[in-house]
Amino acid sequence: MSEEQNTKRIADLETRSVLPLAIPERTVMLRMGERKLLHVFAPLTAEDWLEYDRMTRPTMRPQKDESLETDNSMLEASDALWRKRIVRVEGYPESFAARWRDLMPLGHRVLTINALGQVQAADDQDVLPDSESVIVRLEAWWNGVFFGDLRHHFQRPLVEHELKFHGAARRSAIVTHKVGGQRRPTAPQSAIVSLPQLPTLLKLYDELIEAVEGYAPADPKKMDAMHKSAAVRGLFMSRTAELELPTVEGGDDAGA
Repeated sequence: MSEEQNTKRIADLETRSVLPLAIPERTVMLRMGERKLLHVFAPLTAEDWLEYDRMTRPTMRPQKDESLETDNSMLEASDALWRKRIVRVEGYPESFAARWRDLMPLGHRVLTINALGQVQAADDQDVLPDSESVIVRLEAWWNGVFFGDLRHHFQRPLVEHELKFHGAARRSAIVTHKVGGQRRPTAPQSAIVSLPQLPTLLKLYDELIEAVEGYAPADPKKMDAMHKSAAVRGLFMSRTAELELPTVEGGDDAGA
């Protein structure tokens, strides 16, 4: 597809009022100077994002000085997902043509995967505790087009749902393995691994969602996994209140 054709496709999408979930390709455009670089992906599945989430969980390893070394596999996860779903690229030098999958810079892979999951709850959320249902509004980029009024209608969450949400962020596991061969085994080494959050977020979404607006098809069962995750985060992170402190009469002179 030429750059002119892609520009026309994006212009056509901008005239739509809904985000097309069933689109056959996902695209991300990068820029290097005056050069535009197009990455075209096959649609990403929930399983793709679940594996990405699993790989990017932080791991903490105790060191000899009693400190903790923190690491994750975000770069490896981005590379794996890019390789799995990339279909073609456009705009790169002809020298890339024969081995573009191997020659693609890691930074380009990371940028495009981040862009494919670019969605967040709008800042002006206000979830009242007496609401029978709750609307979470999302903002997202999808194939180079910005959609700022994507609405997710949830039934009012219970406290048990909130506990599941916050519990998912705290869960971790201690993984122990032996270092060395069978002949000269050494003491086991342990690592604290944060467990994936996305499975819990997707389950909460499916339990609480009632309807969606701004998507085609407007079917929650066909919702993108990253949009489900962002909507659930918006649902629970907006359920906060500030402490109302009493006003002290007399200001600094009170009690003088």
